[in-house]
Amino acid sequence: MKLCVSGTPGTGKTTIACHLAARFGVPHIDVSSMAREKGWIIEDDEERETSVIDIEAAQGHIDDMAEGIVDAHYAELFEGSPLLLIRCPPRLLHQRLLERGYSMEKIRENIMAEMVDSCLIAAMEEKGRESTFEVENIELESAQRRAEDIASDPAPRQSVAHQTTVHYLTEENLSFYQTL
Repeated sequence: MKLCVSGTPGTGKTTIACHLAARFGVPHIDVSSMAREKGWIIEDDEERETSVIDIEAAQGHIDDMAEGIVDAHYAELFEGSPLLLIRCPPRLLHQRLLERGYSMEKIRENIMAEMVDSCLIAAMEEKGRESTFEVENIELESAQRRAEDIASDPAPRQSVAHQTTVHYLTEENLSFYQTL
């Protein structure tokens, strides 16, 4: 089994990726940690509080692996595997990012990315609608069960081509965003 797990920072992608790796007995491939270990960091963008990695180096290494759960904010760039996109409501994402110590500017950036479907659009452009699957992570056990169901049977009927379920660009969320 090879599966990519992506999402805005704070949505729960690493938690769910680790759960899936343990559940299915395959390696958990944390691309950010691997990039640091292998020297694939091209630059640290201190203004945006992020690192830029050498995607080609990471792709070459990961594409050669037979199985695993690929965990990365940009997991849609890894070929040949279905993609689970982990989603999280803006208020919960705000809480999680505050707990991580993110700056308010970074929190606002990530909440806006989640509200305008930034990761979903990137995933659909790279993977296609029938290979992209959404998992809303409000309650962890429920999200893990949905992720397991999709990982066990990544059938197009469960993909965003047939059931886009998460919509965060609402008046309520925009009002919340404006208070930040």
